[in-house]
Amino acid sequence: MSIDHSKQLEAFSEALMKEGFSVNIIEKSEERPYETVLVFLTQENHPAGGLQLELSFIPNMEEQLAGLSLLQCFVDVSNTSIDNLELEKAVTTVNQSIPLVGFGILAKPTMLCFRHTLMLLPKMEDNIPLVIQTTWLISYLLEVFEDNLTQIAEEKTTIAEAFDGHPFAHLLV
Repeated sequence: MSIDHSKQLEAFSEALMKEGFSVNIIEKSEERPYETVLVFLTQENHPAGGLQLELSFIPNMEEQLAGLSLLQCFVDVSNTSIDNLELEKAVTTVNQSIPLVGFGILAKPTMLCFRHTLMLLPKMEDNIPLVIQTTWLISYLLEVFEDNLTQIAEEKTTIAEAFDGHPFAHLLV
């Protein structure tokens, strides 16, 4: 079964722009073997004004998944060099308390990230609302937790200190 991922990414981009997101499509190239949609997630207190969500399909999965596709949602939260047991504990604790699990630590390159994979149906129009709502939820979760986790990643604080006064501290510490 052949699914046109380019067409789907274009439809997702248009739908996200209607929601007010700034969106760019990065074409497949030698450096990037797959097409990617970049979605800017505005954050009030972020030094860069926000973070960038990458949406891309995991290739060749439809045959193994009876026509379903996998869309990876990825955000590089902090590319700080991380060798931090406190951060590992914090990521685990936060993921246990949120509705969309996704915070993690990549090994190479070492970084704090948010990664979630959506299983999408063959009909594109069925997927658009799911992609929109997932993007909003990822944006919200990053707004609520990114700064605290980044502080821990940069070894500036402990879990208890980072989440002192946080609206969800009672769930985390």
